[in-house]
Amino acid sequence: MNVIFKNILIVDIEKKTARKITLHERFNIFTSSENHVGKSSLLKSLYYTLGADVFFDDRWKKENKFCSLDFNFNEKNYTINRLKTKYCIFENDKLIFQGSETKNIIPILESIFNFTIYLRNKNKHLTKAYPVLTYLPYYIDQDSGWEETPFSSFITGQYDKKQILHSLYYHLGLQEDAISDAVNNLKSNEKKLKEIEDDVNNEKNVLWLLLSKSGQIIEGVDIADLEKRLTFSKEKIESVVKEIIISRNRIQKLQSELVQHQAQLKIIADYSKIKSDLSPDKKVDQTLLCPNCGYNISSNLYDMVRKSYSVQNENYLNQQIIHIVDNIKLDLKIESENYLNLQNMLKEEEEIKSESKKPYLLYITQRGLSKTIMELQDSIGTKEQEIQKLQINNKILKKLIDNSDKKKEIDIAYKSNLNLSFNNLGIPLDEMNDVGLMKLANGQGTLSTKIILAQYLALFKTMEKLETNAPHFPFVVDSPKAKEAVGESVNFIFEQLSYLNIPSQIIISTVEFDKSLLKTEMSNIHTTVLSEKFALLNSKQYAENENKINDYLAIMNHIDTK
Repeated sequence: MNVIFKNILIVDIEKKTARKITLHERFNIFTSSENHVGKSSLLKSLYYTLGADVFFDDRWKKENKFCSLDFNFNEKNYTINRLKTKYCIFENDKLIFQGSETKNIIPILESIFNFTIYLRNKNKHLTKAYPVLTYLPYYIDQDSGWEETPFSSFITGQYDKKQILHSLYYHLGLQEDAISDAVNNLKSNEKKLKEIEDDVNNEKNVLWLLLSKSGQIIEGVDIADLEKRLTFSKEKIESVVKEIIISRNRIQKLQSELVQHQAQLKIIADYSKIKSDLSPDKKVDQTLLCPNCGYNISSNLYDMVRKSYSVQNENYLNQQIIHIVDNIKLDLKIESENYLNLQNMLKEEEEIKSESKKPYLLYITQRGLSKTIMELQDSIGTKEQEIQKLQINNKILKKLIDNSDKKKEIDIAYKSNLNLSFNNLGIPLDEMNDVGLMKLANGQGTLSTKIILAQYLALFKTMEKLETNAPHFPFVVDSPKAKEAVGESVNFIFEQLSYLNIPSQIIISTVEFDKSLLKTEMSNIHTTVLSEKFALLNSKQYAENENKINDYLAIMNHIDTK
């Protein structure tokens, strides 16, 4: 389950400079005779390309850098490319992902490494952690990694310290299929639990309202008599309603006729007035134009009105329409009074029925109410039992996730290996009694480097002892800046790491590495010497890799960052 870095290509797309570094499977040393040759930037770029955020120097200008990392895992070759927040990933030269934002590569990295860390967010909900915590134990930064507590070399601002340390349990074997299933089941249960609780609350509110009505108990009611009276009232109401509908239709018809005749009366009046005021030369195309308001009246329209009343004389026509209008108004008044009387009659009948219906409805309501109350009580009881079962199940799932027996096994194994590491490195155990996986020791004094290193060594030895299935990434170590000039410091670190089987690939940077100073003869060390200040990248290597760079950038430039 070892991840092996094969090559890292770093490109400054603005300056068109680049550097490609080949990495070997076991030990890689990047050294120089002085600082500022790019060793730290090179090492930082490894996990940065994989989606972690690291502490780059401002001079590096990471926004201009395109990085491409080739690695091998589980007998497959992968390439991951990063440009700012854009990523594209290849599996055996086949593009399997392209997109922006680190959170979007979580699922694809999860499928590649078959590894997921679940942490609680600010709302205490379990969520999949960002890739940075997948690499947490495998990088020591030159500055923050040695001067603070262990596992503080990445930028992990989105998580609190407790959650960051909790992620180490997954590296030590807590990540199992049972844990993943428990997380998924817990999420499903919590959603279902909320839905049922909402249903119960709603039903309890309804039940409270029904119980407040159930106190109206009807006794000594003659149901047959009530039903007879109600039937009579119903028939009478239906008869009145029919008459109301007929009356309303007659009113609407009369109103329509009235509007029609009044409109025709106005047409005749307007036509006669305008015609009398105009000379013959003002008549155009059978249309009369009012000189005051500009209103057009067609003579054809007037002819239509005149023919509808079968008269030729304008005065008589006018009188005839006025007579018709007056008759309609009279009919409308009579019918409106009839309509109001029917409405009052309907109201009276409804009041009679209402008074007769009250005891009947109360009886029927009481009878139905009792049944409804019983059904609601049964439903609430059943759902509350289901809630109780879900809550008990959730407690079991949370215990499996948060308080697994596996954690106790891990704590014991880690503490044992930590004491062994302290003893081997000459660190007084009486000063480290309280140190454990969830309570780390700070680097301090002359023992600072050893105290920090001991906790990484203990972690890796615990991984080996517990035979974890978590992927093991290359251990990238940027030697302590303040102590880089001391050759014995890096040699000491290197020799301690050389005894580890996990991780299998180790990448270290230091100043003036001298293999001859190692106490143990080793043949599988590959050393790369960097010599030019501020010139890790160069135009020559850009030209050598230009075709590949252009191909990759063509893909990256088409990724939408929205």
